[in-house]
Amino acid sequence: MELSFRLSDYDNSLHYSIEMRKANKPDILLRQKALLIEIKSLTALDRKKEAYDSVRVADFDLRDITTAELTFIKAEWLYQNKKYKDAENEVYFLLQNFKTYSYWRAKGFILLGDIYVAMGDDFQAKATWKSVIEHHKGADLIAVAQQKLNELIASEEDSEKS
Repeated sequence: MELSFRLSDYDNSLHYSIEMRKANKPDILLRQKALLIEIKSLTALDRKKEAYDSVRVADFDLRDITTAELTFIKAEWLYQNKKYKDAENEVYFLLQNFKTYSYWRAKGFILLGDIYVAMGDDFQAKATWKSVIEHHKGADLIAVAQQKLNELIASEEDSEKS
């Protein structure tokens, strides 16, 4: 299942992940991992509505890294579908319940900045991205937050010139 996904064989990874979840009482963590592979495979196959429907069956009572990622995926889907308040609430859930997973928390903060921009709160967006830049250890996400911050500042400067 995971190997198929890593090899970009999304049809097979989808098939095996569904079979794993149907198996006779698989371990809850394994079932959750299979669900994550299913959702990512559906997304890669451009079957996003089905992917979101699958997110809804996740067990969000678990506090593992897979559930942190599933929570982020759910928040991102809500954001992409302009359900900003619901997306904001999902990010808050992620931030409050997955404190040991700094990567997913940083991604959540970056998404929260995007949500703030969409809701017209540029001040909060900038503060949120600055927080990632100042406190996160991973260069990849710091670069994403810095780019978003720079783009927003440039956009504001262009608006002031007009």
